[in-house]
Amino acid sequence: MAGSTLHIGYLKQPIPENIQCRNIMNEAKSTYDYIKSTQDQTIDKSHARDSYEKTLETIESMYGCYSNSSILRGMPKSVFGDRFGWDMQDDISDCMRKFYEGKISEEEVEEYFRLCCTSMRIYRTQQHQTSGKNEEDNRQIVSEIYDIFAKENMRAARNANYYEGEKINASYGGWSDDWVYYNADYYYKCEETRDKLRQIAEKVAAKWEVSSFDALEVEKNSKYTMDGGLDFNSGWNFDFRNQIGRGSIAKESVVPPKGFKMFYKESVPHAVKGEGVDSIGALEVSIGNSNYKRKFEFRTLRTGLEGQIYSVDELIKGYLSEKDNKPDFIEFLSNFSVFTRWYSSRTGIVYRAGDYIPKELRK
Repeated sequence: MAGSTLHIGYLKQPIPENIQCRNIMNEAKSTYDYIKSTQDQTIDKSHARDSYEKTLETIESMYGCYSNSSILRGMPKSVFGDRFGWDMQDDISDCMRKFYEGKISEEEVEEYFRLCCTSMRIYRTQQHQTSGKNEEDNRQIVSEIYDIFAKENMRAARNANYYEGEKINASYGGWSDDWVYYNADYYYKCEETRDKLRQIAEKVAAKWEVSSFDALEVEKNSKYTMDGGLDFNSGWNFDFRNQIGRGSIAKESVVPPKGFKMFYKESVPHAVKGEGVDSIGALEVSIGNSNYKRKFEFRTLRTGLEGQIYSVDELIKGYLSEKDNKPDFIEFLSNFSVFTRWYSSRTGIVYRAGDYIPKELRK
């Protein structure tokens, strides 16, 4: 039987030319289950984009099979609030992870985004929750799918940063959970990808004739804020301030210079400690082709916790070359603080979200 190929990221499925809705979808098999079952098939790189477009249009044309006179029950509060939505979110997460690993392209992410929108609309129509043609219902679908993609984009960037830092920590040895790492490459990739996702969502909304779709408004009202917002820095704070409890960014809107990297470890194994020294910490800072390293002491002071926390600019500015010792770079570094687990447990900084300057560093 003749057919075209559905090429969505790492998905491929032959679609017969004269497809009948009942052959693809029935009460026992949802649209997304059908798509999901094709994940392990081989990627076919030979098909042109117009072949994909035609196939997506074929799927879109299946709406007619479900737009009957049945009473519509209305859209759910969230399109991700049932098993269909949970499965889709898992696969969106997998899609963004593969994107950050370099296994799929930006174009394939766009194709998968559009497929998620299409399959969600068909499924909600199957459930008699929408006619598939209601503008507000379609706005909800595009908005919520954009929200999830933007969230999983941040998580994928945050995780990629973490796994890279994990390798650096392994080279030091010692504890596996007493370090922080920041790579500005992931900040920029996260921001650039989120901007691309905005454009994709806007194109889908325009095609569906959804007026006044505003991706920035979706971001502003995102429900997914328990582990940071949709930006890299708030996600970083969730990892290293709230979970690991070893570092913090005071102002989450701060923009890093390109090429910036920072690694900090609380306790360097086998370091010789002097009297009154709890541990020897290590700090590495890179900017462009310049790399700086130093070790420093953590002390328990009777006067407070000052010996357990440092501002990164104070730690490293005396080690920077004249070329890098610039006011704007020092100002950027002043947003970072590093501290011990003892400090985080005594002060409760692990429970702080958003912009926050530790008391010991306030001027």
